[in-house]
Amino acid sequence: MKIGVSIVPTNFYEDIEMISKLVEIGFKFISLSDYYKAKDPFLLLEKIARDFSGLRIGTTVTNFLIREPEFIANFFLRLCKESRNEFFVGIGAGDWFLLDMMHTSPRNAIEKLKEGIIKIKEIFEKENAKIKIYVGAQGISTLKLIEIADGLIINLASYLDLKKALNYLKINKSKEIFAIAQTSLNINEARKSATIIYAGLSNSSLKFYGFDRNKRDKIRELLKQGELEKARSILSDEEVRRVTLFGNYEEIFTRIKEILELGIKGFIIGLPMSKEKYEVIKFLKEYSLHFSF
Repeated sequence: MKIGVSIVPTNFYEDIEMISKLVEIGFKFISLSDYYKAKDPFLLLEKIARDFSGLRIGTTVTNFLIREPEFIANFFLRLCKESRNEFFVGIGAGDWFLLDMMHTSPRNAIEKLKEGIIKIKEIFEKENAKIKIYVGAQGISTLKLIEIADGLIINLASYLDLKKALNYLKINKSKEIFAIAQTSLNINEARKSATIIYAGLSNSSLKFYGFDRNKRDKIRELLKQGELEKARSILSDEEVRRVTLFGNYEEIFTRIKEILELGIKGFIIGLPMSKEKYEVIKFLKEYSLHFSF
């Protein structure tokens, strides 16, 4: 079972300590989320690049609404020259809240994503850099961008939803597909993640996978009003399970195993931002013999 881990940077020194524990367990694929509520992932990436070797590290995902293509490309080029690690760039269109804050439409964000990917590819090719570009994908518009990238990081936790996405793609074997899902052992923590994920569903995702648009819109409205508890009460437990990797150790392990049987390159465990991330790490350590890194 090929798995990696995605971390939302929250505390620089605690994050480094946590990454050290993950490396001790055996993890080699470690990525950082460029989330608007998180600390700067690029500072942490630089520290990881200096302190460790033999890892595969990058972003899951950054975006061109807050980062310029030239900055991203030059940052990773420099790390490649200074570090003995392998790097990748995970890039998405930006989440709904960010688009709303910046008064940008999803259509414009997708166009900006396309243009930015092409620009980074040009810079990498000019420098003969072997840095792969993965698109953070979910809906049809982002799935299609596999044509200009090295692969996708699909944000889906459900076996059936992932299968539908893969059937749509009819994957070229030269492309690499990863799945990523927020992982939790506690229903309350899972519900927090699920609420944010559901709010972020695009119109094309709603239609393609059959998610509930009314619930999506209601959650967005409540989040904008700061009504977090009300927003978190909208989804049923089953809907929470659909969009997050939630359960006990055996349930989580079984779901990861099923997803990897779809023939994808690997599965990325999204660690919670809360202290529960340490509980998830305990699970990863206990089941590490079943994983390949």
